[in-house]
Amino acid sequence: MLQANLVTAYLQMLTSGGAPQRTDIRSPAQVFPQFSPGVALSALIVSQLGPGLYLADIDGQRVQLNVPVPVTPGEQVSLRMLRTTPVPVFDLIRAEPTPQRTQASFSGAAQLIGSVLAEGTTPERPPAATALVQAPADAEELANALRVAVANSGVFYESHLRAWVAGKRALAELQREPQAGWRVEQDAAATPDETQGRLRGSAIPDEARPVLRQQLDALEMNRAVWSGLVWPDQYATVTIAEDAPRSGAPPAEIVWRTSVKLQLPRLGDLHADLILRESDLSVSIGCGDHHSAERMGTDLPQLRARLEAEGFVHNDLRVSHHAAR
Repeated sequence: MLQANLVTAYLQMLTSGGAPQRTDIRSPAQVFPQFSPGVALSALIVSQLGPGLYLADIDGQRVQLNVPVPVTPGEQVSLRMLRTTPVPVFDLIRAEPTPQRTQASFSGAAQLIGSVLAEGTTPERPPAATALVQAPADAEELANALRVAVANSGVFYESHLRAWVAGKRALAELQREPQAGWRVEQDAAATPDETQGRLRGSAIPDEARPVLRQQLDALEMNRAVWSGLVWPDQYATVTIAEDAPRSGAPPAEIVWRTSVKLQLPRLGDLHADLILRESDLSVSIGCGDHHSAERMGTDLPQLRARLEAEGFVHNDLRVSHHAAR
């Protein structure tokens, strides 16, 4: 709290030949007739008259102020009038110091994630290994092979590692995932900074980056994407994601959406969306060729009967023609 004792309210500091002139003493009402409680004003500290006592310039008038905190002559301070009687009482408002800027730094793992994200999405057709099956004659065999391929893609490696630690997964299963074949050079004499630099650089195997990108995509978009050969010379992309439940559905309802894109020799470009809700299955098939759409449309009753035999009782099946994607 700043007390402004204006008993000797108006000091004129004039000098003539080194001798001080007469000082006029004015009442607080004469010095601050226009001010009222709550009004803010600015004061220039002219000089220090004694311990805690300063001469200030307020609105062109020299006044004597009792300041309970140290101020420096030449300093511009902000005051707020709290009351005017019996003596003016001010609150000293000091400007908050400007916070110093700190330079953010990121760990090696964070910089690695940034570099992987900066590379963009996985190529539409990355090099594929061997086909899942030799021929598409057995749908059950193909489905099982696709399930194993997605599970062993490396996207869920950390989850599988946790299950192995808990004794719920065999070590042989972990060793079938890509991470088991990665090799990162280690230097026992390297400093932590050198180790982080290697983690950000070429020590990360090239084959690890597509898997890391898929893992980041799974975390961000809540989906898993698999691409590869389903049978010889037949490339496909399969996307599996959790979908939004139906309006008014029970909270426990889990909805899965699976999208499959492929090009068949006779049917051309195909894109199928399958939405599974317990025993309800919706299938929407888009064909790039209108003749293929007509052909598949005539086979819908056969597909419906096959699904019902597998236990899917409420099915919504559609076939449409669309431009090639």
